[in-house]
Amino acid sequence: MNERFAGGPKARTWPRVGFSDALGVLVSLGLAAISFTYPYGRDQASFAYIAREWGMGNVPYKAAFEIKPPSIYLTYLVAFRIFGDTPWAIRVFDYLFALVPAGIACAYAATPADRPVPRGRIGLSLAIVSLVYYLPFDFWNTAQCESFTSALSVIAAAAALRSRDARVSGFVVGLASALAVLFKPTVGIVAAGNVAVLALAMRARHAPLSDYLRAAVTLTVGVALPIVAIFGYFAKVDGLGAMHEALVVTIRHYLTAGKYVHGTTQTLRALVFGVLGWQALLVLAANVLLFRGVPVLLRARPERGLPFVAAGIGLVTSITSVVVQLKFFNYHWLSAVGFVALTLLVGIVDLQHVRVRRARGEWLVASLAISLLLASGKQSARLFYTAKTAIYAARHGDDEPLARSFGLEGFYSYWDSRETALWVKEHAAPGDTLVVRGFEPQIYMLCDMRYGGRFFETPWLTEERFSPRTKENTAEDWAYFRKSPPRWVVAFTHLESGVEAAKSYVGIGYVPRARVSVFTILERGEDLRLPEEVPW
Repeated sequence: MNERFAGGPKARTWPRVGFSDALGVLVSLGLAAISFTYPYGRDQASFAYIAREWGMGNVPYKAAFEIKPPSIYLTYLVAFRIFGDTPWAIRVFDYLFALVPAGIACAYAATPADRPVPRGRIGLSLAIVSLVYYLPFDFWNTAQCESFTSALSVIAAAAALRSRDARVSGFVVGLASALAVLFKPTVGIVAAGNVAVLALAMRARHAPLSDYLRAAVTLTVGVALPIVAIFGYFAKVDGLGAMHEALVVTIRHYLTAGKYVHGTTQTLRALVFGVLGWQALLVLAANVLLFRGVPVLLRARPERGLPFVAAGIGLVTSITSVVVQLKFFNYHWLSAVGFVALTLLVGIVDLQHVRVRRARGEWLVASLAISLLLASGKQSARLFYTAKTAIYAARHGDDEPLARSFGLEGFYSYWDSRETALWVKEHAAPGDTLVVRGFEPQIYMLCDMRYGGRFFETPWLTEERFSPRTKENTAEDWAYFRKSPPRWVVAFTHLESGVEAAKSYVGIGYVPRARVSVFTILERGEDLRLPEEVPW
């Protein structure tokens, strides 16, 4: 007979809800609604392109090459099937299936296992998670792999802390951790931390040895299920070789040759820059752990300190998973969102041990913090500007100010991409194909066209720090181009030579038709000259 090691079989698990929950949901929805106006960044468009190809029966890696794990493409494909093939679809999916589950999991993780989640806590948790997510991270840095790893990791932590059945807790921790790793392999560090939390929680509840064994067995099953499913699918469609090339050969090279920081000094500088990007949120979470969590662990009962332990382990391991990549892209910090939110929530919840009424005290402090965050800082100003220009676009039918606001100066312009795509879409005929040189997959998505070749992005052809097979990839791509020359090419005006230069395509018989900012749009001419050897 299985031992219940937390709360007993009669403990209530459904949360209590009330008006304060509705208030928190409104705050969360208000922030999320702004994100529904976000367009694709380059990464999101790349995921969307491969998802669309997959939906047409073209296997990732084999038919469209990238180096992210397959879970993110499957996520985008499911989002498109539910909400339609639009940028709005993935933003809604991101909120409903990453942020909302993360918020609910944080509320459960912050509540002792033998008690129901009290009124107000679900709403408060959703509001905090949404603030931690939408304030520091813009259109470029959301709906990424890390958005979903963060949610899955905090779900695993909640299961470790809350489940009354060793078999259930082990299975959920294993399944959620495996799914998180299938979005981002470096999150294996966080998964190991959650397994440690499970062991600590069972120890605090005096679980018998038989429960440890049951949890270990079901954890193994939970880990195995999604991994076996993924490998089984790719084996069935003869895609294991291409997946190995992308996820092992290319990533191994990219992690070493593609490092963006070198040495201890640069690593520390990038780490500090990342922390400053979070501003008050990450610093506040660290202070909660240091000045509230440590005293609680030293003086209180274990069940009161466990949420602090889970939050602390999660925060440290998620930050470590960012550091080991040695790239420090802003969106990498999404891995820590769930645990930053959990830390803040646990600190607020601990107010019940101060002489204030629980729900009133939680919301009093939270409301003050939320008001301060929304009323100050560059991040909130950006969010409010997006909301203001979106309202202007809806009222006046002029979305140019909104579209122009989505860009990174000197690096990315959504407006230029959209204008390029609209020109191509206006002049293309049904069935036309398009190749976009460079890393500009958003143009494909905006004009609803495809290339057909495996290398729809050219960094895998040109950047030796990204791929060890640039020559082989270039030869493969040219063979496809020569066999099925697309009618349209988008390339860069300013380059003199190479696969990304517009002049290279003029040399083989393409005709320039339009220029939009840095892009030249070329059409296939009547007299193509396509040599057997790669011409660039």
